[in-house]
Amino acid sequence: MLKTAVCYRYKQSGGGDIAILWSAKEDGEDVSVSLGCSKITVYDEYGNASEMASENGIYSFRLNQSTIYLTGDFNVCAKN
Repeated sequence: MLKTAVCYRYKQSGGGDIAILWSAKEDGEDVSVSLGCSKITVYDEYGNASEMASENGIYSFRLNQSTIYLTGDFNVCAKN
């Protein structure tokens, strides 16, 4: 089975985490990611920010070949 969703996680020097996600599929794909935190900030490829909240720490995205960036205080970073 070909894995097409890509996620890299980094620690920020000032604290917190950043995750970079995208899909290698031309038509995109839906992905749920467990981050273990109640709030994140999502940045699109142009730097536009939006806040997301989750009661269970799981966030869903429609990924395509454009990169998105997530910031927050992640307890985990795993595909759900």
